[in-house]
Amino acid sequence: MRESSIAVLLVVLLLVFHMQPAWGWNDEDGDGVPDLKDACPATELKAKVSANGCVVAPVAEVPDLCLMTTRDSLFPPQCEHTSAVTVYFDFAVAKLGYDQAWPLAKVADFIKRHGKAVYLVGHTDNIGSHEANQALSLARADHVRLLLEADFAVDPALLFIEGRGSNEPVEAGDSPLARKLNRRVEFLVDAE
Repeated sequence: MRESSIAVLLVVLLLVFHMQPAWGWNDEDGDGVPDLKDACPATELKAKVSANGCVVAPVAEVPDLCLMTTRDSLFPPQCEHTSAVTVYFDFAVAKLGYDQAWPLAKVADFIKRHGKAVYLVGHTDNIGSHEANQALSLARADHVRLLLEADFAVDPALLFIEGRGSNEPVEAGDSPLARKLNRRVEFLVDAE
């Protein structure tokens, strides 16, 4: 029995030494993704690839925003129509929901592209006292400022906040839709 165990061991060792090594870090196409994880094993040398080893499609250019300025003109000057970029808030709340991240990302990109200062102008619906709405609108603008700084690395020197309470509704009336549209922060480019 002992001789058969030694024979099996020798056969196993012989197979191990004659096998091609199958290391997880082999990268035949040189794209930086190990062959064991490479879904596209024959990419061109120096091609930009994703984590699965396939060529990354070029990202489409994000169209630039057209924002109103503090002097009621459009910026950049070649704009023809203002872009609809506004963030909206729930009733009596100064914090944004996660669904508002995309407009913030667009505004952050705009500020970084142009290096222009932007006013974050907070608004409320018509429910509540003038004092409470004024404080809430300012808190909303300040929350957006903090998000742009912390989450999108916007230079704080380019962000100014302003609260206008319920004085400038975009939608008149007391309907739920009108109130929802008025609970917002808008973005105005500093024209100075």
